[in-house]
Amino acid sequence: MASSEKQPVVSGKDDAPTNPRGIPYAPFVDKVEDYVSTRDDVEPTLRSFQEMISKYQFMELNLQRRMTGLREKIPDIQKTLDTVQFLKLRKDETDPIETTFELNDTLYARANIPPTEEVYIWLGANVMLSYPIDEAETLLTSKLSAAKTSLSNCEEDLDFLREQITTMEVATARVYNWEVVQKRKEKVEEEAEKKKLKDSDALSPKMIHGPPLQRCSRQAFASQAAIAIGHETGKLSRFDQDDRIFETQAPRQIPRATATIGLYRHTPQSFSHNYENHSNINHGSPVDIYTRRQHRDADTDPADPDPKQHTLDMLKRPLPTRRRHGVELDSANSKSWRDKSPSLLLKRVLEPNECALDWRIQAAESRSVRLPIILLQMIIRKAASHEPSQKDLLDLLPSTHEWEKAMHIVQRSGHSYEDLAYYMYILEGKTDDVRCGRFLERDSYKPPFILHFLLRPSSKFTKLETLSSLIDYCGSWFSKAARNEPDRSGAHAKALSRALGSENFNLVMSLLACHCTRLDARHMIKLGDLAVRYIETMAESSLPEEEIYQAQCAVFNHGLRLFGSDHLTSPIRRSSPNSFFWEAQRILLAVSSRLKRQLLVDADGFRAIRNVLAGMSKNQVEMHSSVRHAPTWPPYLRPGDGMDEEMDPEDSWSRSVRAGVLMQEAGFAKNEHDDAVDILQGMSPDGTPTIQQRVSLARRRKMGLWEASIRATRNAQEAWERFQNPPRPGLELGLPEYAAMFEKLTLREADDNTRALPGDRALNFHTPQEANLSEFEKARIRPPSISQLYERMLLDGIRPSGSCLRILVANTESMEMARKYLQDSDGTGALYRLMSQEMDVQALRKVPISLISAYIQMMTRQDGKRARKYMIRAIELAEQRLGIEQTRWSDFIWGTIMKNLSQHHRGLRIVVYQQLKLSLHVIQKLDGPNGISLSAFIQFTKTVRKIAKRELTQLSTDLELNPSEAENHALWPLYNEKSRHRDAMQWDTFGDKSGALGVFRLFRSSALRMNELFDKLLSYEGDSRRLLGTRKVAPLDDMMWRRDPARSEHAYEYMLSLAYLGEFQQMAKLLRWLIQEWGQPDVVQALSEMDEQPPYADFLNTLCAFRLLAEPMLDQGLVESLRDAIGAAGLTWSWPDEEAVEAYAEMQEDESINMLARVLGRVRLSWADTSRDAETKHVDEWRRCHVV
Repeated sequence: MASSEKQPVVSGKDDAPTNPRGIPYAPFVDKVEDYVSTRDDVEPTLRSFQEMISKYQFMELNLQRRMTGLREKIPDIQKTLDTVQFLKLRKDETDPIETTFELNDTLYARANIPPTEEVYIWLGANVMLSYPIDEAETLLTSKLSAAKTSLSNCEEDLDFLREQITTMEVATARVYNWEVVQKRKEKVEEEAEKKKLKDSDALSPKMIHGPPLQRCSRQAFASQAAIAIGHETGKLSRFDQDDRIFETQAPRQIPRATATIGLYRHTPQSFSHNYENHSNINHGSPVDIYTRRQHRDADTDPADPDPKQHTLDMLKRPLPTRRRHGVELDSANSKSWRDKSPSLLLKRVLEPNECALDWRIQAAESRSVRLPIILLQMIIRKAASHEPSQKDLLDLLPSTHEWEKAMHIVQRSGHSYEDLAYYMYILEGKTDDVRCGRFLERDSYKPPFILHFLLRPSSKFTKLETLSSLIDYCGSWFSKAARNEPDRSGAHAKALSRALGSENFNLVMSLLACHCTRLDARHMIKLGDLAVRYIETMAESSLPEEEIYQAQCAVFNHGLRLFGSDHLTSPIRRSSPNSFFWEAQRILLAVSSRLKRQLLVDADGFRAIRNVLAGMSKNQVEMHSSVRHAPTWPPYLRPGDGMDEEMDPEDSWSRSVRAGVLMQEAGFAKNEHDDAVDILQGMSPDGTPTIQQRVSLARRRKMGLWEASIRATRNAQEAWERFQNPPRPGLELGLPEYAAMFEKLTLREADDNTRALPGDRALNFHTPQEANLSEFEKARIRPPSISQLYERMLLDGIRPSGSCLRILVANTESMEMARKYLQDSDGTGALYRLMSQEMDVQALRKVPISLISAYIQMMTRQDGKRARKYMIRAIELAEQRLGIEQTRWSDFIWGTIMKNLSQHHRGLRIVVYQQLKLSLHVIQKLDGPNGISLSAFIQFTKTVRKIAKRELTQLSTDLELNPSEAENHALWPLYNEKSRHRDAMQWDTFGDKSGALGVFRLFRSSALRMNELFDKLLSYEGDSRRLLGTRKVAPLDDMMWRRDPARSEHAYEYMLSLAYLGEFQQMAKLLRWLIQEWGQPDVVQALSEMDEQPPYADFLNTLCAFRLLAEPMLDQGLVESLRDAIGAAGLTWSWPDEEAVEAYAEMQEDESINMLARVLGRVRLSWADTSRDAETKHVDEWRRCHVV
């Protein structure tokens, strides 16, 4: 602790030096020793310095806001004063004053003001007072003078605060550097003490291995061992300040003397011992080792000035390993260790790749005794003995003598023959699903490298149950390691702790998170539970408390960063379930309060929390603030009622902005990216509001202030205004700013009846312009076109690349412009030639996949004579670049192709049969090993519905003109279950109707495929919810992030598509399933507590579509049962009456729904005609029989 004569860091006395406004001066650290005397004082001193910096920064922020308010207030006061002085001059006049004054934004009124002796001055908060003109002039003059004085003081204080912040940062750096120097000094002193102690031990070797060893007590010998490694009693208090405790320590020999005699003899170890973490294995007694070293060191050079020092240096060297280094491959051109590490060899040999044989040869030639190499050589030996083509590998494997020695070493590491056979059995699996299944067959310890191999980022296991079982396995064994418990077979606890320590735990957590993102990101919650269990179990460890605390903080902050939703690994354009990420972070934050010592959140942890909150839907406070935004820029907050007038500005901050303030209060200064996040989340650095955006922030992409200010707008016009005004003087336009502006120009306009708020979705939301602007002024502030902005970018010397090039290519309408963009990007046109000509897959992989995606977007939108060619080329390009594997780009690229396949078949220059065939081909690509995404399923239903809708027009025409021919239309058998074509899937019943058979079969196949995918989504979602267990987020958030069509917009699209394909029984099944899912008690209660149902829970249109299209085609008993089920579930859904159904039909912009209802009416009419014909025929037959 600091001595009493040291200077205080922060003085609380009244005579502390301050500036005229009472802001204290920062202490200038000229001599660090005046503030700290030992390293124990460094941490509290740095903490107090950081607190002072935070206070200064907080005062700086308040002053900036105050200055902003004063700068806005002074012109108003000056304007009011000028008005009062003008009225004072005209009060003796007889003619009234004609004036135009502002009532509200963009609203003015004309008035005649008679001469007056008094004026009314608005004081704020709905208070207005009457003043004589002279008193009003005096009042306003004094207020103006006070405001200017206050502004001057603010500017002076702001400069003063910046100077104090700089002083404190310099002081912090000096104290920190002083601590670094002290660490080095202490390290030198410790090494000197070690040398001195070892020197004394070397002079009297009998103290170690002679008869005194038997007479020496265990307690005394343990103290000698502790002194030898620097753990004196005086040094133990510094253990919490020494960063070396977290570094990898070399094996120490002297502490083993604290154990009983005989510990140095080799003890057989079980399979849980991790041999690969031990570079040296010691055998025999310490006497032999020590004696051999003394004899070897006795032959030192006589010219050596300090042979005793040379002996101590030799003693510090690690013992030689028992493995044979002479047979290792040693080439001048050999790769780095990472390129030929066992883990890399394991991955390259077992994964399918073009160079698999080369990697097998390298593994066979290796003479390492590391366990992964041994297992690889066992696998190679077994495969080569059964396959004649690999016989040559047998000659490269170790000889019999070398193999016996390697196996002997492996067995001494604790791995038996049975264990090796089981490890090889795991790795020999043909697929990752098989390997994981074999890995989980036994609940026993396996070497960590096998778990790492199964969880590698390129692993392709497809089952959620496998992922859940791997998470449970890690929770079991890591918790056991955290308690330092030996396993059941008696292996050493230290070996288990090293293999399953905190660093390895963080690595495994990262790998598991990668697969959670790939399969179902909602399972991040289980990783949160896993991290909490491990942190709580670490408290039971026998390690020093400070070391446990540091490890807990490391795991805690790693988990926060991990759940910060790194979207570089998530599928492109797929919404991330940030509610589940936040729940996982909340679980981690809650565990801190249950521990004896709360865990500290670091700066990256705060930023991860902000990233998650930035991607969540707006809560009630944020929605209320968004509604209050004025339509002008900047979008100041207008009070909606009296409660809003009493609110502080902080009450309107978004959750992400509040988290940023907490980060500052914790002592972490904001950088430019943090300020950019604030801008995107509703607050600029000067405190003025912006438009809060729901964004996905990747951790590796840093955004600038100017780019963020362009994005934090409602439409392209506001973005253009921000584009022309940099947030700070001196900033220059760059590629990110142009990319943000191009993106705003390409967004589509929001619908007038949308319930989304600005920033919720990537749309341009219209804001009314000022009514008194001239046409010239409107044209002046109108944003430029894409081509005009692109010309300006080229004039600024900026070439398109990265996201800017992708936006331009994806949204252009012509191949010529796409060619120009690609040619301008590199100046040679190589990118255009690479993608426009035939090429091999290797050449195609040189092009960024994001650019290929944009190119496919552009090609699939082309129309005209070459539309068919471009569509086929886009499909071929996607197949060549993506291959057969599913990547994070697969859903987006194939989904783009599926979306553009829904346009009119004549525009694509193909027939309906080919269009349906292509859509089924694309959906096959989207339905990969990991299942189909919900967005791809909905897009498929919409595509098939649009194709059927155009065919429905022809069927309706045929029914009006030639009803007999209408029965041979491809759609008629879909709606009429009594049609003579009901067996057309087996044989041709259409006869002379050309092409109708193929189209009917493809429509029917599409319907069956659609229902199959629906069942698959339900099964996948059921498995996911079962594996997640009781750990849930809020019920409505849980419903919103489901991966089946449970949301109203998805259910409505599927319901309509089923109607167009004649799947009326499936429509009833869908409605019953929706009642079941939304009728869960917790969901019903959550909906009843809301004033207004969210859009994704409004099923009125779905019910109206069911009543209009499906109900007349179904049995009335089935319909009544569905209606009763809604009431029994307690849902607030109202069964639409006839008026509601008619209103729904009239409100549809697309006439095809009414057309479908009329066609279905004709189908029911044909049923009635058929029934009457059958009845008449039956009566005629009865009469004939009666006559006979």
